[in-house]
Amino acid sequence: MGTNTTFSGLKLLGEHQKPIMIRSIDGYLQGSLDLQNETDSKVTLKSMPIKAPKLRNKSLEPLSEARLFGKLYPNECGKISFNVPIDPSTPPGSYEATIQVGDKKLPAQILITENIELEVEPDTILLNVSSKNVFKRDFEFSNIGNTAVSIDGDWPVTLKSQQGMETDIIHLLRDACDGVSNAENHDAVAEILCNVANTYPGSAKVSFEKVTIKPGETTTVGATISLPDNIQNNMHYIADLDLYSANIQLDVYKRG
Repeated sequence: MGTNTTFSGLKLLGEHQKPIMIRSIDGYLQGSLDLQNETDSKVTLKSMPIKAPKLRNKSLEPLSEARLFGKLYPNECGKISFNVPIDPSTPPGSYEATIQVGDKKLPAQILITENIELEVEPDTILLNVSSKNVFKRDFEFSNIGNTAVSIDGDWPVTLKSQQGMETDIIHLLRDACDGVSNAENHDAVAEILCNVANTYPGSAKVSFEKVTIKPGETTTVGATISLPDNIQNNMHYIADLDLYSANIQLDVYKRG
């Protein structure tokens, strides 16, 4: 049988598995305690002391308390959740901690999982195509996760028409296929399909300089954006490039 521990009129219930397991999710430590209110009044829980010598909060100060979320009525039992904001660049691994419940200090084990998270500026690039199809741009990447991230090499992205071509295709094909099927009609369909295909130029390529961005670091990374040669006049294309959690949108215009 486990022991019950007084916690300002509350008890930590049942057979207790040591150490208390706490895990990281999106920059927070999260866990829960099974408690019973043995007082005659409703108890609202707001905070609880916690110490972890090797961890820091988001302000880079030593951890001191966990925020609690819940309330218990007289004689009520319940699972009370808590969380602790931590330095998002904390390396993955297992860390020792203690949680104070009343006059007892209970051991806890904190598991920090790998978190790859990038932010990028700018996240939208406007390209006006005239005589050249190759552009140089700089991006500022911020690593707000806890794991080093490498960016390099070529990243292909598919250009998509913004002219509502899908609807046009349907109407054109219906017109071409209306009536009796014959050789002339087949030629018309083939011509329409070729014209439609020419409005989709294929893939662009974004080539980044080789760089490794450490947790908490912000770095400027140069890139070369190469567009295909068969971009049509008077067209607007977009392309989305996903780099881990960061997204870059290319807006490509070509006027006749």
